[in-house]
This record gives sequence, structure tokens and C-alpha cells, in this order.
Amino acid sequence: MKLLSIAIPCYNSSLYMRKCIDSLLPGGEDVEIIIVNDGSADNTPDIAEEYRQRFPGIVKVVKEGEKRRKVMKYHHALPQDEIFTWRDVRHFRVGQYILMHSVIYRTNLLRDCGLKLPENTFYVDNIFVFNPLPYVRTMYYMDVNFYRYFIGRADQSVNEQVMIGRIDQQIRVNKLMVDYYVAEKQHILANGKVRKYMVNYLDIITTVSSVLLIRSGIEENLEKKKELWQYIKSKDKVLWARLRMGLLGNAMNLPGKLGRKITVDGYKICQRIFHFN
Repeated sequence: MKLLSIAIPCYNSSLYMRKCIDSLLPGGEDVEIIIVNDGSADNTPDIAEEYRQRFPGIVKVVKEGEKRRKVMKYHHALPQDEIFTWRDVRHFRVGQYILMHSVIYRTNLLRDCGLKLPENTFYVDNIFVFNPLPYVRTMYYMDVNFYRYFIGRADQSVNEQVMIGRIDQQIRVNKLMVDYYVAEKQHILANGKVRKYMVNYLDIITTVSSVLLIRSGIEENLEKKKELWQYIKSKDKVLWARLRMGLLGNAMNLPGKLGRKITVDGYKICQRIFHFN
């Protein structure tokens, strides 16, 4: 147990941060020095890492984003560099789905499926990817990193606390996706792989909604979680049953504090594996 924790916010501080850090080192192992790099453009991160390696029991580095990068790849599920259909799509891993920055649709296809995004609402990127899927006939996958998403900012839309603050918008998107699945069900059921993928997508979105509602610790939000699952059940009992058997479905509906703890612990494991939020 450290007697004192000291945070040092650094932004392009390479010329004078050593003096600051050195003045704190005499505290030895009783002191924890946390160096926070706020997106510096100089060699501040290198100096911070140098001290972390020299004094691993004392110095910790905290910075925006992660040193370890999570690269989204789909080559295990999609054929590369060729035109293919849903029949050629292989198995997506648990918790994996195609994100908005990973997909480009033809404009005509978006018109054909009647895509309309709700205004003044966050997280509609999920609708943008989800709704056109039953209308997709051919695809082409390139394993190229066209887009880099910088994670770790406290104000970004996928930050957990920000999402909890906007939970009603997350729930709205979740319900709209369920509504669309139900409305297009006959179209979706005609292709087993489309159905399976869309159900897995809904599984992830509903898991995120439910866990954030639990994580908020607010009684009102626990009621919203129950209402969300009841809404899904009222719309489509088969879909509800499939989601109950999904990523964390059974755990999310366990009663009491123990059930909620199991859900959150499972979610934290998924966070570490898949690097989201």
C-alpha cells in the first residue's frame, strides 16, 4: 500500500519533466508517481517510459489510448480480394462484428433498404451497418487498415461513463435495431447466415446496453434493463430466447446483486479480450 500517490499531467513537457520526477523519487517505494501523457507531440512519452522502466515499483505511465493496439481483422471470416456472397462467409468470433469504419455500402443499396437514421441520437452507426445487411448480395473484403480510431479520451462517445450518461440513446438504438429485425424477419430468415450474423450483432448491442445499465448503479436504470428485455420479448419471443442464450444473456438476467456482479465480471473479461470501451 502506497502512502502517497502523485499524478503528473504532462503535455510536451520533455524539457522540464525530469526535474519534477526526480524531485519526487526520494520518497522511494512509499510513493506512487503517475505520469499522465496528454497527447504530447514531443518525446514526453519516451521520457515517461524511461522512468517507468527504471523505477517499476514507483513510476506508472497513464496516457490517452493504449500502447497495445487492437487491430480489427476479418480474414478468418471473409474471403480476401475477391467478390463473394453470404454463402462464402465463415464463422465470426464471439463478440466480433463489422463496425461502421470497416464497411462501405453502395448508395443505391442504402436507398433500396430505406435506411433512415434517427436525428440527434448517438450510436446510430450501429443502425447504419445493421439495417442494410439483408439487402447485401455480394461483398469484397480488403485486409487493409484504412481507419485508425484513437481510444482513451474521457469525452469520446464510447467512453463507458459517457455512454452511461447517454444510456437512453443507446437503448433507443437497441430497440430500433430490434424493431427492424422483426419488420424484416421474413427477408432475413431467407438467408441463414444473414440471420445468424444479425442475431449475434443484436446480442452484442443488447449486452452493452444491459451491462451499462447495471454499471450505472442507479435503481431506475435497473428497471430500464428489465424493460428493455421485456420489450424484446414482446416483439419476438424467439429472438428474446436466442439473446438470452448469447454472450452474457443468462447472466444479465440473474436476480440480485450476485447476478449483477457475475454480469459485470463477465463484461470486464470481454473488455480485456476485445478492447472496447
